[in-house]
Amino acid sequence: MANGVQSGLTADALEVQELVRRVRSGQIRVPNFQRGLRWGYAEVRALFDSILRDFPIGNLLLWQRPAEEATLTLGAIHLEAPAMSNAWWVVDGQQRITSLYNALSEEAVYDARFALSYDLEAGRIVRRTDEAGPLVIPLPVLFDLTRVLAWARDNPEVADRIEEVNSITARIRQFRIPIYLVEQDDEGILREIFDRMNNSGKKLTRAEVFSALNPGTRDDQSAIELIADRISQEFGFGRIDDDTVLAALLARRGADVQREIRLEFDTADRKGAIDFTNEDRDTAFAEGEKALSSAVLFLQEKANVPHFSFLPYRYLLVVLTRFFGLHPEVSERDLVLLRRWFWRAALIGPALFKGSTTGTTRQFNRRIRKDGPSESVQRLLEAISGRKSEPLRPQNFRTNESTARVILCAWWKKRPRSPRTGREYEIVNLTEVIGDRSTPADAVPRLRSGSRAGRYSSWASNRILTPDQEIVINEVESDFMAAKRGMDLSSWNNLLSSHTLTPDLLNQWGEPEFFVKREELIESDLKKFIELMCEYEMEDTPPLDQLIFDVSDESEMDLNSDLLGSGGFDAGP
Repeated sequence: MANGVQSGLTADALEVQELVRRVRSGQIRVPNFQRGLRWGYAEVRALFDSILRDFPIGNLLLWQRPAEEATLTLGAIHLEAPAMSNAWWVVDGQQRITSLYNALSEEAVYDARFALSYDLEAGRIVRRTDEAGPLVIPLPVLFDLTRVLAWARDNPEVADRIEEVNSITARIRQFRIPIYLVEQDDEGILREIFDRMNNSGKKLTRAEVFSALNPGTRDDQSAIELIADRISQEFGFGRIDDDTVLAALLARRGADVQREIRLEFDTADRKGAIDFTNEDRDTAFAEGEKALSSAVLFLQEKANVPHFSFLPYRYLLVVLTRFFGLHPEVSERDLVLLRRWFWRAALIGPALFKGSTTGTTRQFNRRIRKDGPSESVQRLLEAISGRKSEPLRPQNFRTNESTARVILCAWWKKRPRSPRTGREYEIVNLTEVIGDRSTPADAVPRLRSGSRAGRYSSWASNRILTPDQEIVINEVESDFMAAKRGMDLSSWNNLLSSHTLTPDLLNQWGEPEFFVKREELIESDLKKFIELMCEYEMEDTPPLDQLIFDVSDESEMDLNSDLLGSGGFDAGP
């Protein structure tokens, strides 16, 4: 294979100690299109367990080429790397290399993913803690021969087992990992290998392949991931997954988000399929990020969806990004109509058109055109005209399903308060508790679990929205009762109402009557929320101009007042 990579391909094996040395020297680099670190504590622990049991951990595929001087970020560690002519760029194996280097380096001890120790008594890898005894040795200590001897000198219990410790140290340091090194200068060859690995069954995402085919500048280490990170940090919306970010960026440029991505910026092949045919890659990413940010802001401020994990269906964010990408300036009236469309579509579900989510996304996107925001909103509403959803069943509350997420948005509209302080929760509280996880489960724990809840375990009435790291769920009942002693009656009633509770329900806490009666209240409030968001009975007429008073806004204010008067939803900001 003279014209392939075979003439420039070498196979070898590196010991872990040599691999770590090369990472520390800056020779091993991660290309800007590589996926971010996806592994957590469980995967890193399993990696070292495999090493100690002498199990294979897979091959590494590396590409040798020059590298400029740079500050490298690998997991929790930043490295200053010099320029060199023979750097090794990681094509396959980033998760393993990053995990090995971080778990064996003291600099990453603050990151829970890499804080590992070896328990001599248990004979296994465990989580590193400050309270552990001398027979639980941190991996960075175990990896360093000098530090191992010092540890044994300071801890007589270890000195008595020094041969065992030395054996474990040697097994980690001398574990050999097979590597394949491609010594070719042609960047296209690397991209082809990367792409073929994906098409051959390797579980890379569409976003990763797109980033591989459209690499950014030296400072742009996966533009899609950076966009997701910036939006998460700026809006507290949680981290949007890379494939959804990619779909949103593609939707802004053209209605069909499943189009061929290899030729995305080849304008000759994109005529008629792209709305912004003269954009280069960097402009497309920048403008796409603006549109996605506008869509997130709309969800939080207008549609009452505070966090990505509360979003009933991800495709709706993609459609909204196209809307704001083509129409950055939108009247208040059209924003009201867009909110109606969003919630009506969310309640109907994605099976509106042939092809389920994919077909529905394409059909909605095609109705969003450059002729104007009012025209686009009207076409979106017409697409679902006459379609109503089936009633939601709060008895089937699963945080990875749309029903639960609609209920959570309804609860968020009630402005839930902390049982401990009485203060309203804010989006930042959701961000702190949920983090980058794709479901909001940690923010909405069960009041009773297992046999204690019985048939009510999966009911919404067995859940409470308390995004608070200080809340201990087994003590939440007493928290409510304690709050009563520290609040005036009005504040305490507001606290209870914000969680769909009443004083009578507190007296029945955990009993069957509690779940049944609270479920009835939840269903009533959910119906009010849907009426408020969807406004099925209101006219969907477009604005006559930007200055005319919007009757629907007045009606919405009236409805909010009704809800306040009935102890229902707070109108909120």
